[in-house]
Amino acid sequence: GALPHGVSGPQAMHDALLSAGNAVAALAHGTEPEPGRNSPACLVTLGHRLIALITSRSSPTSRALRAGWREATATLDLPPHGHLDIDVPTYGTPGWVDSYDEVLARCRERGVRALLVHSDREAIGMVERARDLGLRVPEELAVVSYDDEVAAASDPPLTAVRPQKHRLGALAAELALARLADTGERPVHRVQLWPTLIVRESCGGAAP
Repeated sequence: GALPHGVSGPQAMHDALLSAGNAVAALAHGTEPEPGRNSPACLVTLGHRLIALITSRSSPTSRALRAGWREATATLDLPPHGHLDIDVPTYGTPGWVDSYDEVLARCRERGVRALLVHSDREAIGMVERARDLGLRVPEELAVVSYDDEVAAASDPPLTAVRPQKHRLGALAAELALARLADTGERPVHRVQLWPTLIVRESCGGAAP
């Protein structure tokens, strides 16, 4: 059997497959720390040292994104920024406008001019509110999204971290079919899928 590691069934399902003689392929995707690792480096190359992480309260990916983010900022020797790690309501839900405006106000007070936002919808919401508040993207605020499902449709198009969701499904199917075709024992496989950074217009602003 093939299970997406950490994002499908509980550990009991994993154990049941093993006890039934199945070779389990653990596909590491989404719940690993990698999601937040490469976007800070992109923003650092533009000169940014203060970068805010904005995550959706309702997303199960936020915890993994935050873990990767913290590892990346430590590796890049960025300033401690617990106060720049902020959860926000989902774009379009009650209170989102006030919440996003508060985030942008906090960033402006602290001199933060770069955001990593999960997910695309929240990033688009941040861009909308920034525009209404007189902040130009990317000239005055660089924005990178995590998801890349609708990031290209934003104005301006969002630079985005793209998780390999379709490849995950294809690998799961390939490993499951290979297991069915193999009459002998197959070892457990663990495959890590690294996300891709798609550079567009929204991160082009130079840091002061």
